[in-house]
Amino acid sequence: MLPSKPTSIHLLTVFLCFVPITQSYSSSLQRCEKIDSCSCRLDNGTEISLHFADNSENGNPIFHYHYQASKPYAYFKYSPCIGLPCGTGITNASLCLDPTLLQPASDLGSLSSATFDVSGENVSVVYTSAIGEKLQVISRVHLQCSDVERFRFDSNRTTVYNFTLFTRCACPGGCGPRRLTGEMSVGTVLVLIFFSAVTLYFGIGSLYRKAVYGGTCSEVIPHREFWVSLPPLMKDGYIFFISPCLGNRTDYKTYDKL
Repeated sequence: MLPSKPTSIHLLTVFLCFVPITQSYSSSLQRCEKIDSCSCRLDNGTEISLHFADNSENGNPIFHYHYQASKPYAYFKYSPCIGLPCGTGITNASLCLDPTLLQPASDLGSLSSATFDVSGENVSVVYTSAIGEKLQVISRVHLQCSDVERFRFDSNRTTVYNFTLFTRCACPGGCGPRRLTGEMSVGTVLVLIFFSAVTLYFGIGSLYRKAVYGGTCSEVIPHREFWVSLPPLMKDGYIFFISPCLGNRTDYKTYDKL
């Protein structure tokens, strides 16, 4: 007996079984869109931001690592958010190698070259820097989500360097956007504007009434009649607002209902 041709029901069953597999596979592939040199946004909307790593107060952390396996000892500096001077004529380095005080420092990656690479659930920051006209250094900083913050040199092969940065800020949303030191919130700005306006109102108004009308004492208060009548009006409004709760209390009985 010949096998029957696949029906539409069979094809639909195969399709429904295949779609979840495809979706689960594609959902693991994410990209981290660059926001600036030390932060990016994942496909799910969460951010990875290194601005406040290493308990940085100004949003520009700097990490150091002494590699003692080499002689002379290698000294690495990593600044993910702001450029560093590194050798002659270099002012915008993110990764800098300073082998000794007697040798010139080497730029291992410029700040402007930073790109974010996602592999599975791991995010890396990749930097490039030119040496001469033909050679190019590629440095990769692997970001590891960790409560203990430290920077580590892993390996290098000719012009390829690998580092790992352990920090809670490498966790998606681990160091969300926070206000930099000295930056005021919207509420603070509104409060300052309000009190500045009140000060100008009473200051300029008092000077005007004293100079033009010759007012003294309370007479120099601008719109004095309004401010004098305001407390009784506020009391009446308050009693009217809570009148359903007063019942037979004296204040409610003496209140002239509208």
